Amino acid sequence: MYKLIIFSVFLIALHMPGLCQTLHKDSIKTDYIEFGSGGGFSGASKNYLLTPSGDLYTFKNMLTDANTLTYIKKVKKCTAKKIFSYANKKQIIERYSYNEPGNMYQYITLSVKNKKKNFVWGSSTSTPPAVIQTLSSKLNNLL
Repeated sequence: MYKLIIFSVFLIALHMPGLCQTLHKDSIKTDYIEFGSGGGFSGASKNYLLTPSGDLYTFKNMLTDANTLTYIKKVKKCTAKKIFSYANKKQIIERYSYNEPGNMYQYITLSVKNKKKNFVWGSSTSTPPAVIQTLSSKLNNLL
């Protein structure tokens, strides 16, 4: 009996690396919305990625693990689809652009239908378009 337990533990230990695989941002083949904030004295940032199926991930913005995603939670699929639908309906990628970072910044990167667009804001002298602010609010409410 003792040998059977040790053998079972040994087999489980061998299979553990397969269960703990990391997911990389480059491996996401579907549309996604990346969003977050950062800056300031430390330069630290909080970064998130949402897929249309409702998978919400976080990742570090550091050179060593920049693309390693950590699963946070599953958002209701209908909620995620509404966010993507909002971006599509408002034609955010096609009609808008905004790049006014400040010491502290927020950003949204849309990657939809093989088109990619980045929006950055944080300047105290200007504000992003209302549709960008609304999209940011919808995304941050997921957290």
